Order: sequence, then C-alpha cells, then structure tokens
Amino acid sequence: MKNDKARWVVVSIAVVLLVASFAKYFPSGLTLAYGDGLSKLNMSRRVFDSLTPGLGQLGGVWLPLQQVLILLTVWIDPLYQSGLSGSLVSSIAFVGTAVLVYQIVHLITQRVSAAVFGTMFFSINNSMLYMATTPMAEPLLIFTITATVYSLIRLEIEPKSNSRLVWVALSTFAMSLVRYEGWFVLIATTLAVFTIFLKAKISREELEGRLIAFASLAWVGVFLWLVWEMVIFGHPLYFAQSKYSAHVIDVVSYGVNQSQGNFWATVATYLMAVKINIALPLLFASVIGFLLYVFQTIRSPKHHISALVLLSVPLFYITSLFLGQTAIGNLDQYGHYYNIRYGLIMLPVVAIFAALWVRRKIVVGLILAGFLFVQTASNISQGQIAILNDAGAVPSESKTEATQWFMANYDYGSILIEMFKNNDVVFFSRISLSRFLYEGNLGIWEKALNEPEGQVRWVYMSKCPDDLIRQTLASRQDFEDNFELAFENDDVQIFREREERSSLDVSKTPTARYTTYCQRNF
Repeated sequence: MKNDKARWVVVSIAVVLLVASFAKYFPSGLTLAYGDGLSKLNMSRRVFDSLTPGLGQLGGVWLPLQQVLILLTVWIDPLYQSGLSGSLVSSIAFVGTAVLVYQIVHLITQRVSAAVFGTMFFSINNSMLYMATTPMAEPLLIFTITATVYSLIRLEIEPKSNSRLVWVALSTFAMSLVRYEGWFVLIATTLAVFTIFLKAKISREELEGRLIAFASLAWVGVFLWLVWEMVIFGHPLYFAQSKYSAHVIDVVSYGVNQSQGNFWATVATYLMAVKINIALPLLFASVIGFLLYVFQTIRSPKHHISALVLLSVPLFYITSLFLGQTAIGNLDQYGHYYNIRYGLIMLPVVAIFAALWVRRKIVVGLILAGFLFVQTASNISQGQIAILNDAGAVPSESKTEATQWFMANYDYGSILIEMFKNNDVVFFSRISLSRFLYEGNLGIWEKALNEPEGQVRWVYMSKCPDDLIRQTLASRQDFEDNFELAFENDDVQIFREREERSSLDVSKTPTARYTTYCQRNF
C-alpha cells in the first residue's frame, strides 16, 4: 500500500513539473524552437497532406516510431499547428519514465524513499523539463530505454517467465525504432538476456529456444527498417550513407569533427555534454552509486546485473563520436552549442545510480533534491537553459522575415522549396503542405526542379551555395524570363511566376492557408 501511494506521489510530481514547464515555454513558442521537431511534425502530416501522400513520407534517415505516434493526432489542425501532436508524445514519455525510474530503484533497493529520490533526480532537471514539451524524439528514447531496463530486471527476478521475456522483447522492439542509440542498447540487452538465462541454469535447449523467441521479436524492428531502406531508397544503409545522414550533415558539411578518431577528445566531448545538462553534485552521487552497484554485483552472484545495460548509452556516444557518425560541438564563434542535448540521454542512468547511493542516506537525498529544485527553478526563471542555446534551436532572422512575408503574400499555386533545409518556413507559413513541391515528391520533384515553368507559381531558395534549387535555376536565363523576384533579404530569395506567363486560373485555385491557431512569437 505504501508503494502504491508513493507511485501516485511520483506521478503527481512529474505532472506538476510538466505543467509548469508548459506554462513557461508554450506561450512563447519555445516548444517549437528545434528545427528537428518541426521536421517530425511535417513528416507525419505529409503522410496524408502532400502532393504524393503515403507512408513513404516518413523518410529513410530518422527511425519512424516518433513520427508514427505523432501521426495519431497530427490530422487535427490545432494540434499540428501548435506542435502539441509531438509534445503530447514527449510529455507522456516523460511521466512514464519518471514512474519507471521509481520502479527500477524500488526493485533494486526495496526502499520507497530511494525510489522517490530517483524520480526526483530525474524529474527536477531543466533540460529534461524543456524537452518534455517539444516534439523531439529524445524523451521517447529515454522512456523506451528505461522501460527495457525495467523489463529486464523483472525478467532477472523471474527468468523462466514467458510474459517477462515478451515484455523485454516488446520494449527493445519499440526502442529500436526511436533512435539509433537504441540499436546499441538492443545489443547490450540481448547479451544481458543471455547472461540472465545462464545464471538461471536452464538447459541448453531451453536457452536456445528462449533466445530465438526473444530475438525474433526484439530484433524485428531493425530487420524491418533495413528492408524499408532497401525497398524505398535502394540501399539498406541509406540512413548512414545518404546526404541526409548525421555523418554527412554534422561531421562533413558542418565540420563538427573535433572528436573523430581521437578517443580522449571523444570522451571529453561527451562528458561536456552530460555536465551541461546534469548538475555536478548529481553526477558525483551517481558515480558513487555506480561503483557500489558494481561492487555488490561482483560480491554477490544473485545481485541484479540488468542496470548495467544502461552503460551502453555512453558507450554508444563515445563509439559514434570516435567513428564520426555523429557530432557534438562546444560553444562556437556565435556562442552556440551543437547537439548538446545528447548528454541528456544519460539522465535516467545518473538518476538511478544516484538513488542507489542515497538509499540509506535520507538527509543526503533531501539536500541533493533541494539543491536540484533551487537550481532548476533559478535557471528556468532566468532563461538559462543551455539546451536552448543549441544551434538547432536558434532561429534564423532572415528565414523568419521571409516566412512572415510569405504568410502575408501567398495567394495560390504550388511552391518549389527544398524542404530538408526549410521545414521551419513550411511549418510557420500556415500553408497546406500539399501546396509545397519538395524533394520528397518523387517523380514530380525532378521535373519541377528542372522545368518549373507551368509546374509551380512560387520558388523559394536560399542564397547558400549548397542550395539545390539555387544550383539548378539561379543562373538560367529562361528562369529569369519566367519568374520575377518577389522578396529578398540577406539569405533568402522568393520568386513568383510572372503574371503574363501564369498558366493557373486564379478563380479556380483556392488559397490553401490554415486558420492560425497559435502564433509563434518570431
């Protein structure tokens, strides 16, 4: 009964903190600050609102679960336009993770106080509270990783239970479809399942059968994704090798490569990201708790080993940074970080191990929780949120100006645009996605790009030399003959088909603009 009441306390704490976070960030539009979040909203919406609708609009680089969950509500205009379709997924994941952290710590320690501290250490974090209000995938990844570890501990307690094994497999299946970090955790989970069966001293035949049963469900997400990549995009590793991959964009194009090939620089870079997102006292407490956990595991063969799977999170980032498959950047010349949010994935790991240390130190736990509350409240009230100082969350003034102009001046017709780099323009323009002709419209994109005359009324291009539309059209005389410059600033040009050339019947082409639901403060 005491445990049940404590769980409700945990849920209440998480919900109250979440509501306070929404009250801080939603009115100012900061829940939509990250361009990647806007991309996910657009991807889900394009499944049915596009010139070429269908599941293929989910793309081939980002794993699909977040977009599929957003798809459940993104058809409701107010939820799409406000970003709440994505925020709801993250918010539910945040509350769910808070409960799972409680459950994990309680299973290991059998102490309600330690479990409550674990939840507080997780929930009272300004970066986590912010991300829980956004359409980003990190909260869902954190939830599925935590769910996997919780299910694994339950399996370790009952190694011969088929239902426990199924829950581990389902958790890892979901995790493997959120972000690629999940694939690394999936490998570690598979090894942990094998170790648990060995400890249980089950027969070889049963061990093989149970491992096959686990793998047939847990690994099916990875298999299906590779098949999807092959069928839709022509290569099973399209996500890692295409021009839209993290390696090409972050490491090659943006040059955030200080860690590639340098092990110690890699470790230092990821520790920097973790330290920026998680308070130092909590990090120190987690190190002590981790060492105690390892010592108890070595000393007692019956001690739970499942929580060690959490170590696969930092191992993934260290490996990926070293190989140049992802990038994290310190403050650049403009004072912005790059992908600093990746350090936040360590939060449940840190919260769980810190709670294991304070299991018999109530006063220490209270002091630490109090410090986190004061620090978090101070940072949020003063707007000192490092995760919002990421290059991916800093708006472009030029694109904002262009978007405002487009909102006021768009009348009718299709718009040629490179969606990959301009999801923010598309989202905030409030123009139906079916009016945009972009690189995801296979079969008609290439034709419109090379012969926009009669295909589109508007052409949006940036002045960046790598803009595909600029590369194709800007120097062509026939383009200048058929399109006039309607808007220009330092970074953007918007062209409109010359009226004498227009083949569109204005009287029969409706203006496809959404009714504004919530206006972001540009």
